[in-house]
Amino acid sequence: MKKIVFAAVFFLGLISLSLNGFAQQKSFSPYSMETMGAIDATPEQRAALKELVDRYKPKFKEVKDNQSAMSKEEYTAQWKKLTSERTKEYTKLWTPEQAKKLRELRTAGKSGN
Repeated sequence: MKKIVFAAVFFLGLISLSLNGFAQQKSFSPYSMETMGAIDATPEQRAALKELVDRYKPKFKEVKDNQSAMSKEEYTAQWKKLTSERTKEYTKLWTPEQAKKLRELRTAGKSGN
């Protein structure tokens, strides 16, 4: 009986560890240092990305801070507008090869691989 209980606890422990590892998989982050390394971003590109992020951070904060004074539609529209502007600038930073690698990483991140 003890062997059965031990085996059951051991088996459940293995399942728990497996699920925990699966849940901890990182999703794709286009601004992370890991992503910059994966696409071989140059120091100049990294500096330009930092400047881009630093420039947009207060803009997003302002929209978020004023969220209560806006309708949900206004808030969503302003957020999408900022996101679109930032994305356009972001995509201009990369070479065609880097852009392709970013698309691959994004796809892999969405699928959980």
